[in-house]
Amino acid sequence: MRSLCTVGLTVAAALVLASCGGGSTPATTPSPSPAPAPSPSPAPIPPPSGPTLTSRSLDTGTASVAVPLTNSQGAALADVPVSLHSEDNRLYATRWEDNGQIVKFELSGASVASGATLAGRGKHLLAVVYVEFAPQRRIKARESTDGAGTWSSAVDLGAAPDGPALPTACIWQQGGVLRRAVAWSDQPSQSQGPLVTAVYDGNAWLTPVSDATAQSSGAALACADEAPPEVVWRDHRHGTGNAVALYQAQLDPATGTTQSPRLIVQPGYDPSLCRSGTKRFVGFHTGTNDAHLASSDAAWQTVIEVDWDSATAGTQLDDSGKFVSVACAGDTVAASWGDWPNKDDATQHLDSTRQLGMIVSRDGGTTWQTQQPAGTDGGQLVATVAVRDGRVAVLWRTSSALRLAIYTWP
Repeated sequence: MRSLCTVGLTVAAALVLASCGGGSTPATTPSPSPAPAPSPSPAPIPPPSGPTLTSRSLDTGTASVAVPLTNSQGAALADVPVSLHSEDNRLYATRWEDNGQIVKFELSGASVASGATLAGRGKHLLAVVYVEFAPQRRIKARESTDGAGTWSSAVDLGAAPDGPALPTACIWQQGGVLRRAVAWSDQPSQSQGPLVTAVYDGNAWLTPVSDATAQSSGAALACADEAPPEVVWRDHRHGTGNAVALYQAQLDPATGTTQSPRLIVQPGYDPSLCRSGTKRFVGFHTGTNDAHLASSDAAWQTVIEVDWDSATAGTQLDDSGKFVSVACAGDTVAASWGDWPNKDDATQHLDSTRQLGMIVSRDGGTTWQTQQPAGTDGGQLVATVAVRDGRVAVLWRTSSALRLAIYTWP
C-alpha cells in the first residue's frame, strides 16, 4: 500500500507532506485561473434554397418591337443567353454577354419576330425560322454554330401564306446527326389553314409537306434525341368557340409528314409544347380566357392539369390569363403566361394591367415554385421561356424595352 506521502505536489499534497514530517510548510501557491471557454465557431451559412435572379434590359426606345409568340421560342441558352426580336421590321438575334454587353446581329431587313422562332441546342446549333416579307413572302431559315456570333446564308423553305404563318422549330439528334424540324400554318388570312411541316435530314431541307385535313392556326414542335418530333396545333375542323381543339401528331423523320393525328384537348387555343423523357407538357388557353398547363405521357392517352398549387390540386394556371409558354429539359420545367387581373382585361389584351406570371418545377412537374421576374409591374407583354442545364430564361417585351431574366439554382 502506497504511503500518503507519495501523493503529487498539489496544494492539498503539500499539506499532507507537512503532516508527514516533510519539513517546513511551503508557501501556498494560488491555483491558476481556469482557461476561458473557447468561443463557439459560427454556424455555417446554409446555401440559399431559392434561385439567383439576373435581370437584363435592352432599351428599344420608340421602335416598333416584336418578339416570338408563345407557340414559338424567343430565347435559347447557348454559351450565353441568345434572344430573337424585331425592331421596325428588322429581325435580330442578340447575344447577352456575361460582361454586360448586348450584341445584335441583323438576320433580315423585312421580317417581324411575331412571325419567327428560335431553336437551340446549346452552343452547337441555333436555328431561326422566319417569314420574310420582301421581295416575296417566303419562309426562310438561318443557322449558327457559334452561339449566334455568325450566321449562315438564308435557306428558302417555301412560300409563306398571306395570313400569319406562326412558325415553330426544334432540333434533335438521330444516329449522331443533328436534325431539324419546322412547322407553320398555311393560313390564307386571319383564318385557319393546312399544317405545313418540313425536316432537315442532315444534308438538306426536304420539300415541305402539307396536311390539308388540319385546319390549323398556330402549331408548337418539341424534339427529343433518337425519337420522332412531335407537333401540337390549334385546329378548327370541329367549329369555333368551345369546339376549337388541340391536335397532336408525330412527324415521320424521313419525310416530315404528320402521323396518326389525334385530338388531345377541347377546347384549346394557342398551344406551346415541350418534352423531357416520357413526359410532355402543353400550355394553352380556352375561349373564356383562362390559362392552362397540362402534362401527358408519351402515349397521349390522358392530358391532366399539373398540380402547381398544392391547395387547389388540378386547377388551371390562371382564370384570367392567356398565352402560355412552356419549356423543359431534364427535371426542370418552366411556364410563363400573360396574367391579367380580370377576364375583361384579358379579353381586350389590355397592356397596362398585364403582368407576367411564371411557375417553375425542378422535379419533373411534381412540385412547383411561383416566380415573379417582373415583380408586380403592369405593361409586361408577350413572353417565352427556355430551359437548359437547370437554368431558366424568360424573354419578354415592354412598351420601350426588351427584358431578359435568368434563374440559376445553387
